[in-house]
Amino acid sequence: MNDFPLNVTEATVKFGSYTAINQISFQVKPGNILGIAGPNGSGKTTLLRSLFGAQPLTTGTIALEGKPLHKMRASQIGKKISVVSQFEHDTDRMRVEEFVLLGRAPHRTDFQGYSDTDHEIASQALQRVGMGKVKNRYFTTLSGGERQRVLIARALTQQCPCMLLDEPTNHLDVKYQHQVLALIREVAPTAVIVLHDLNLVARYCDEVIVMKHGSIACQGCPANTLSTELISDVYGVEAIEVYDGEIKQFIFR
Repeated sequence: MNDFPLNVTEATVKFGSYTAINQISFQVKPGNILGIAGPNGSGKTTLLRSLFGAQPLTTGTIALEGKPLHKMRASQIGKKISVVSQFEHDTDRMRVEEFVLLGRAPHRTDFQGYSDTDHEIASQALQRVGMGKVKNRYFTTLSGGERQRVLIARALTQQCPCMLLDEPTNHLDVKYQHQVLALIREVAPTAVIVLHDLNLVARYCDEVIVMKHGSIACQGCPANTLSTELISDVYGVEAIEVYDGEIKQFIFR
């Protein structure tokens, strides 16, 4: 169990009589990119939020490097898991470097300022995602693709073994979708990514979980797991399989 960054066992989340996720079990393998896909309302974001403790489980367990997540403090979780969410607030007056430095928060006390080491880690993260030249710009002046790169840089400054990303390609054009996912594959030690686009899942993820009505419809290697039959059953649409080299892709009709 300790060999896996995250180990999920029969995780269930209920909101009153509504079951958002239902007895889900899986392991996140170190060094892998795990994609979570499924229709709107299938429980993807609820599941992702549960992986870093933002959404408590009703029943079941999540272990982070062998330790029960619910018994860990937020600062402990923040040293093990970095999160790239869809929405960022209170960034209007923040410069890029200041924003990225927030990733060092789990490593310092409330009254401790940022050290030279913190600044160097943040600078290296920005360089690594190709955003070193914009450190003095305000975050809100960046394009969508640039913002995602900065969000990933902030996650990198946490120096965590696992990164969680909630629809990082949302609202990006095709070029930036591929740039961002290629970047994640390059820089993330281990990652769990919520994605809508099955073709992106097939191209960039090592494993996939497809959800339906709060449960896992299937999981495994995208090449073996994703199929026209699955797409018809889960999404209710018809698709044709095509191949780009050895990568399976789908045309929807």
